Amino acid sequence: MNDVKKCIFMPRKEIDRIKLKRLKFILNYVYENSAFYRRIFKENNVDPSSIKSLDNFNKIPFTTKQHLRQAYPLGIICVPKEKIVRIQMSGGTTGQPVIVPYTRKDVEQWKKTMLRAFYIAEITSKDVIQITPAFGLWNGGFGFHFAADAIDAFVIPIGAGNTRNQVRFMVDFGTTVLCATASYPLRIAEVASEMGYDPSELPVQKMLLGAEPWSDEMRKQIERTFDAKTFDIPGLTEMGGVGTVGFECPMRNGLHMWED
Repeated sequence: MNDVKKCIFMPRKEIDRIKLKRLKFILNYVYENSAFYRRIFKENNVDPSSIKSLDNFNKIPFTTKQHLRQAYPLGIICVPKEKIVRIQMSGGTTGQPVIVPYTRKDVEQWKKTMLRAFYIAEITSKDVIQITPAFGLWNGGFGFHFAADAIDAFVIPIGAGNTRNQVRFMVDFGTTVLCATASYPLRIAEVASEMGYDPSELPVQKMLLGAEPWSDEMRKQIERTFDAKTFDIPGLTEMGGVGTVGFECPMRNGLHMWED
């Protein structure tokens, strides 16, 4: 966890130094290893070597959702196929799904950003972590699991649905951390009440909630109902999955980006 702490509390000057170093590296890397990005850069008259400062960032062309759809299945990868260790997928509700391939280094980066979120939320190996997002091509369940496994926590990888079992496992195994979509705790509360449990007496102390927008009023309702603390955790499949975009600080008054 020391590396996580060091990353979270970096001074602004150091963050900007790392951002620029990694930006310059990745621009040259994709230019050299992806026919797609070479074409996009040339069409927009961008030479990666001309990016000398963060102020030059607006010169870089966007990668759009349509680009990613057109790249199906592996049209924008920058590594040989044998370097890919897994794929995840966006919902594809508007047609062609977006496939995101991961190298081993990508998976490790995903785990590390999730560990930052766990550190901020003070989740430790003493916790019992119940993961309700699905384990499948949607990235929800796996990101939580990678971090929970890394800290040797007691993990309940129950996945989506079967709310009565969700409640039963909370009671029987003493779940202290619930990972879920933002609206799911309120459904759990309904079912818990039907089963004769007071939601506020369930052992859950913290919740990491995301995957959909939720209001301050909903947060207050969830926290009152369960007598628990909630954290908003964003994520984009295209950015690597849940937790890879950022998290809330302990003030829980808005999201922060992982800038480095």
